[in-house]
Amino acid sequence: MQFDGDAELTYEITMATFEFVDFLIDVVTAMRLKRSPDFSKSFYRRLLRMDD
Repeated sequence: MQFDGDAELTYEITMATFEFVDFLIDVVTAMRLKRSPDFSKSFYRRLLRMDD
């Protein structure tokens, strides 16, 4: 994942497909509830390796 097209803000994550699908379902659910379509805090914590 790369933020703002900046190579220094590039992050990589490895997870099982079912885990990623769960995160995507959360995004779709948020969109249906007229909320901002964004990943959850737990996804970003995992992406940034804050839970290691």
